Amino acid sequence: MNNLENYNYHRDPRVRAMHATRRRESVSVNGNPAVRVFLDYEDDDGNLIEINETLPGVYKVCGLCRGPGAVVNPSIDSGGISGEDWDCWDDDEQDHYMRGSYDVPCPECKSNRVVAEINVAALTDAQKKTLAVIEEWEEDDAAHDAECAAERAMGA
Repeated sequence: MNNLENYNYHRDPRVRAMHATRRRESVSVNGNPAVRVFLDYEDDDGNLIEINETLPGVYKVCGLCRGPGAVVNPSIDSGGISGEDWDCWDDDEQDHYMRGSYDVPCPECKSNRVVAEINVAALTDAQKKTLAVIEEWEEDDAAHDAECAAERAMGA
């Protein structure tokens, strides 16, 4: 795999979803959608802070697979398939691709086709503060993941 292919693979949203640090989990509370948020960290004084809270949610169609619960294995097409690539495949390989033979369970929704998202309108003020802490950690993680992907692309 050359550097560009490696870069494309690690920047692919399917790959990123597989390796994402999860601080949210879709759950159901009494049959209603909810999102469990969790995080352990040290505050500025060195105290261990644990967040483990269930917030109200709403079900949304998975944004990664857009509903079928499966995605093409990113090792097959993470850099896209050019016309030249397609022409190199024999008819059987093209048929397998089009039929979904290279599909894997969606790493985002775990084949459930939907995910619970936090219903921000239904949050209390305390829950909004909790969500702000979680989102700050998620932004930091995303920046770190992007930095790591760039380093891998450069051969590190």
